[in-house]
Amino acid sequence: MRCAAANIVQKVGFLSAIILLLLSCFDEGISAMLDDHEISLEAANVQLTIHIPDNEIANSASYILIRLDRGTGHDQIEVIFLMKDGPSVTDLFKDRLTVTLTNRRRVDMLLRNVSALDAGMFRCFSSSSKTIIPNCGQLLIVIRKPDPPTVKVLPSSTAVVGSSLHLVCQTHTRSLPSGHGLTSQLYWYDESGTYLDPYLTDNQRIHINEDNQLVIEQLRRADSSLKVYCTSADNTGDVTTRIVSEPSTIFQVMPEYGPTVQDIQSTPEFEIDHVVHKSIGQSISYRCQAQCVPSCQIMWMYRPYGGAAGFGEVMNLVKKNVLVLDVSRTNEGSYRCYAENNHATVYKGFYLEALYINNPFVEINGLVRSNARFVEGDTSVNLSCDFDSNPGPLVVWSSPLKTILSSSQRAVGPQEKLTSNGIHLRSYSSHYSLTSVQCEDSGVYRCVGSNNISIGEGRIHIIIMCSPSSADIPGLKLLSDYVWDIPHALSIDFIIRALPEPDIARIMSGVKGQSRKEEIPKDFVISKIQNYDGKSYLTKFTLTSRRNLDMTDADRMFIMTIESSEFTKDFSFRIRPRGAPREIFNLTATDINHDSLSLSWMPGFNGGETQTFAVEFRIQNQPGHQDEPHQLTEEQAWILVANNLTDFPIGQLIKVQIVSLRSNTEYVVRITASNKLGTSVREITITTTDPPEETLGVGAIIGIIVCVLVILAVVAVVIYFFVYKKGRGKHEDEDDDDSDEVGTQEVMAPKQQQTVSLLDQGDIQHLKETIDEEIQTIT
Repeated sequence: MRCAAANIVQKVGFLSAIILLLLSCFDEGISAMLDDHEISLEAANVQLTIHIPDNEIANSASYILIRLDRGTGHDQIEVIFLMKDGPSVTDLFKDRLTVTLTNRRRVDMLLRNVSALDAGMFRCFSSSSKTIIPNCGQLLIVIRKPDPPTVKVLPSSTAVVGSSLHLVCQTHTRSLPSGHGLTSQLYWYDESGTYLDPYLTDNQRIHINEDNQLVIEQLRRADSSLKVYCTSADNTGDVTTRIVSEPSTIFQVMPEYGPTVQDIQSTPEFEIDHVVHKSIGQSISYRCQAQCVPSCQIMWMYRPYGGAAGFGEVMNLVKKNVLVLDVSRTNEGSYRCYAENNHATVYKGFYLEALYINNPFVEINGLVRSNARFVEGDTSVNLSCDFDSNPGPLVVWSSPLKTILSSSQRAVGPQEKLTSNGIHLRSYSSHYSLTSVQCEDSGVYRCVGSNNISIGEGRIHIIIMCSPSSADIPGLKLLSDYVWDIPHALSIDFIIRALPEPDIARIMSGVKGQSRKEEIPKDFVISKIQNYDGKSYLTKFTLTSRRNLDMTDADRMFIMTIESSEFTKDFSFRIRPRGAPREIFNLTATDINHDSLSLSWMPGFNGGETQTFAVEFRIQNQPGHQDEPHQLTEEQAWILVANNLTDFPIGQLIKVQIVSLRSNTEYVVRITASNKLGTSVREITITTTDPPEETLGVGAIIGIIVCVLVILAVVAVVIYFFVYKKGRGKHEDEDDDDSDEVGTQEVMAPKQQQTVSLLDQGDIQHLKETIDEEIQTIT
């Protein structure tokens, strides 16, 4: 194999020679025929000549086949059959190819309208075999416009300021076949399009060397404005067949250099070691940039005030070159902007001094801690907050309910302290004390300190442990009695006041001497809500039975054991079925005399509904039983003396006074308790006392008694007609708005009560005048 390496090196230089050498030597046949080739443009006509060698292979062939090898690796194309009787062109070429055979050794081919598909090696083969006849063929190179070349930095060169930069124009030929072996001609231009003639730039700082490389000696920063490009053409040796490529992309020279301190720029600008004063909570933002090529890596470094360690990288920045800080006590110190590339490292810095107030350190009874437990009672708790502040703060204390406990007070201090990490603290102290703590004192206490810069807040969580008890919250208080509709499942809500958080450990129940253990959750389901209404000492429970209550559960007593980690306590409640009110109890008659008495009683269970009381009395039934009212005389009928007495407040003693009774007479008093579901009755028998002794004579007394009897008879007749004939219906139509007030109530005697209640003022006046006349006559 023969490669024209020496000629290539002389023409295009070492690097180009290597590239062309690899291309030219890829195919032995092409390389062998490099000097025997024809060059044509597309759409032109070309004359090709092939000499048949005088050798054994050619001479022994029955015919010679000329094939086109395009160098693509695919099957070769049959072009001409050289038969003994003459040449024969294949159908693919017969319209464009004319063949002339001279002395059977020379084949002249005129190929018209050449295309890129015609490029390649026309080879001779013995008959139809694949045996190549040596030294028989010709290369056809079809010239096409090259793709734009690429300007690159020579790998062995560097673009560092002060060094020499070598630029190479890398070509991209499109002529065929691909291994045609033609060299490239290169042309350099500046940005304005001025051709850089190699002869005119010789011995200048910027010149083109013998290898067609653009060389910039002693590279400067200012050379960054230099822009160049190149074009290329396949060297055909004939200007008529030379086609120049489009220009390469413009290459801008980028000199590399390391940064200096003067190259570092910040926005906003700060002087070296400048002191920046900022209040805590304010923000600072510094953008750091540096003039350097390649681009510098920008990094902010930090060393805290008083810190013994060196500088460390500022973390959590969105962009490493932008320092954004919310100023706090912990980020006071020195900051440096470092600019670094592979040529140099420099920095520029400032000092940040913070005006601040931090959240305090908290203490409980002299110990540094933020929470503690105490038992309810006479315990005293001393709270303290130590603020790291500059300047010192005014402090306000508030309770768990956010109630202000004290007016603002100036904290005591400062005391200088040095922490383990070297940060200096300016400590100011404030105190608050609690005495005789209760469960309700539990919660988070706050100390808020403020200065003219900002505020700081400390929180101290105090838990005052207390034994479980029922919280006095309307609708959620654990009651001693629960009225329930039977049959329905029991479900009650109640709140327990306790800390720590309580639980229902067990439930026992009993009725009529029989007790049982209620299994959880088999018999009862328990749910609870902690921190009810935001108060840690309140826990809401919901207790639900899985079965429906029945009448066997009437008056059943439940005992719950409620436990916390510190306390255990039993609570009880009773189930009352909803219905008619129970009988009153402790019915007592007091202050009994000849014409009046006082009654008192305790209300029975109201059956779950509002109950009222009615008071009636009558003279004891001598002839018959009280259940046989038809045997009662008119005097022995029940007389209503009080109605709609209310049971309010519920469960308190009720008193009623009855007046104008007969002396030395046995009465039955009946108390009826009523609600919308029914009634209950309780009776008591009472005998009035004898009348007091009179000072009148016997005759006068007898006369008065006779007169009184006559008057009473007249009054009885009048009452009979007015009351039982007319007034009775009117009285029964009155509604129940006549209820007497709770407490001691005075009730008129029966006859007088009926007169006042049922006669109009004219009747009353007429009776009075009649009685006065009778008495006057007797006298």
